[in-house]
Amino acid sequence: MPRLIIAVVYLTALVLSLFAYRGWAKHLRKGLPAWRSFVGITSIFIVLFSWSVLVLTGIVAIMWSVSVSLGLVPHRWVDASLGSFWMEVVMFALLLQIPLALALKSRPRLYTTVASLLMATVYVFLLYWPM
Repeated sequence: MPRLIIAVVYLTALVLSLFAYRGWAKHLRKGLPAWRSFVGITSIFIVLFSWSVLVLTGIVAIMWSVSVSLGLVPHRWVDASLGSFWMEVVMFALLLQIPLALALKSRPRLYTTVASLLMATVYVFLLYWPM
């Protein structure tokens, strides 16, 4: 059940980020000053970047697991790990993103902020409550 909840929250963050981008592209890009538009789109891309990092990490973990189970990896490398420091860096970027989202207006601001908080929640669960 917790995995299903994490997956739903994770996909919701992606959808909200895409809605924020669509709202920025349709309504805010021309209406905002250049610096606000740049800061706003940067905040949206930080959320999308953190989403992509988690997807790529999952793909690499699956490939590593399959390689180990098939015996394609030398025995001395089996205990190798990425560590959790990279997740803490992404968490910092997500929390830094929230003030950047204030440069947006209306719904894209709300969508980006909520998506960032949802992604931070997913990272916290993956860091501190491993399954």
